[in-house]
Amino acid sequence: MNSIFHYNSKPMQLLAKAADYLMLNFIYVLCCLPVFTIGAAQAGLFNAVRILTSEDNESSCYKAFFRGMRSGFGKITLLWCVTGAIAAVLGYTVLAAYVFDIAGYRDSSFPLFLSVAGLSIVAVYQSMLTLFHSAFDCTAGQLVRNTFYVIMANLGRSILVGLLVWAPVILVIVDFGLILRGAFILVFVYYSVAFSFCVKLMRAPFQRLIDNMPKDSAPEPLPEDDPGESSEDGQS
Repeated sequence: MNSIFHYNSKPMQLLAKAADYLMLNFIYVLCCLPVFTIGAAQAGLFNAVRILTSEDNESSCYKAFFRGMRSGFGKITLLWCVTGAIAAVLGYTVLAAYVFDIAGYRDSSFPLFLSVAGLSIVAVYQSMLTLFHSAFDCTAGQLVRNTFYVIMANLGRSILVGLLVWAPVILVIVDFGLILRGAFILVFVYYSVAFSFCVKLMRAPFQRLIDNMPKDSAPEPLPEDDPGESSEDGQS
């Protein structure tokens, strides 16, 4: 019986991992509250769940979260704010059509179709942008360009990543009453699970990108281990 409650037992390891997922969700939601930090927070969570889903990496997922959020903070924040501003304009157009019927958009399907299509493209691109940023060390130009290449080469997977990242927002837009009914609590158990699936989904395509690109232009994968932790382990 005591072996069940031993730290290295399977049940306790599963409970510890579940606690990590819940805590990462909570930290992620808190870090998203300033809004402009959402892009960096997404990159941090992608980095953290990469550690959690790795079978041979025992680094701290919490340190990985803040390391991923801090790395290239200005670059990913700027790009996320630009894509966010575009999404806000397109989203307002859709909202105007469905809710306020401003400028008669509801009677004209073509502008509405363009707005919905543009909003979907921006959502997918923004999701893949932060996922790529969390895995590779590259300049802003390389990040923008390589994200586009990955999406074009893996369109189905990229759309699925976008849906997983933005699913809670989509559900709230479809039925705002979900917030009043307390469904927002599910957010605290959703993101880390969804983001870990996104990381697994794009692991092979990212590796193919590295293998197929010339070495002098291929982005450098970010190390999963904290250099400080590695040096401490070596000294001990």
